Amino acid sequence: MGILDETATTVTFPILTRDFAITTDQVQWVNTLVLLVIATIVPISSQIRLRIPTKSIFILGVSLFIVGLLIDIVTP
Repeated sequence: MGILDETATTVTFPILTRDFAITTDQVQWVNTLVLLVIATIVPISSQIRLRIPTKSIFILGVSLFIVGLLIDIVTP
């Protein structure tokens, strides 16, 4: 998953630098942080699954997605 994400975002670097008016270094830092989060969540996901019911994990995931979507909608 990390390799797929890395490949997909690397292709978008020129577009991200242009659209957000930032440097390639800044885009790389954001990409690195995303990969760090993925690398942290994947190993602990099995422990989360053992402690929290699947339905609760799903509801939390959908809720966080909706919150992120609403933030994206209101952000200029």
